[in-house]
Amino acid sequence: MRDIGEDFSVAYQAYIPRGKFASSMDTNQERFALNGVVQAAKEAAGGKLRLLEIGTFLGVGMVQFRRMDKDAELHTLNILPEQADRDAPGILDKGQIGKIAKFECAKHFQHYGDSVKFDYSIFKDFGMVYVDGDPRNVGSDTASALAILSPGGYVAWRGVEDKSPKREAIHAMESWFQDGVSRVKGTSLAFARKAAT
Repeated sequence: MRDIGEDFSVAYQAYIPRGKFASSMDTNQERFALNGVVQAAKEAAGGKLRLLEIGTFLGVGMVQFRRMDKDAELHTLNILPEQADRDAPGILDKGQIGKIAKFECAKHFQHYGDSVKFDYSIFKDFGMVYVDGDPRNVGSDTASALAILSPGGYVAWRGVEDKSPKREAIHAMESWFQDGVSRVKGTSLAFARKAAT
């Protein structure tokens, strides 16, 4: 995994969650780095981005993505408590999932299901997949992302800190991608690009 500098980042009018809604994506450095990936994915998609987020939670990501690209087709996937067959951290009731995105009027399509068992065949030709669900599923979520990405599309992960289990899992998948995996210095964001052919 190679580190790249902040020159990849692109500023935008970020949504700043407060109090109990603040997340680990709570610095402009992290947000702007993610926007750099979104803009690269949009360019690779010919200007019309289709994006899937795996792991909706409260919907802050959807608000950020809508602000990054007002014309993107946004989809997000989150598990419901009754769909969980194991102990998974942070599972919200259906009424709480995407609550902030709804409040902020961030237009998107909400899907429900366990990311490991979900039928991704309903998706195709996505320019970007943002993997932000259960860290234990990063391998299967990334494999699913690759299956629905257009050639040249991007996958991004949050929470890729030094020596984290997620970083180790992503490092093991580097050969799946055209140029390996990059991590933006000073952030927990990593991204990779699917081969263009």
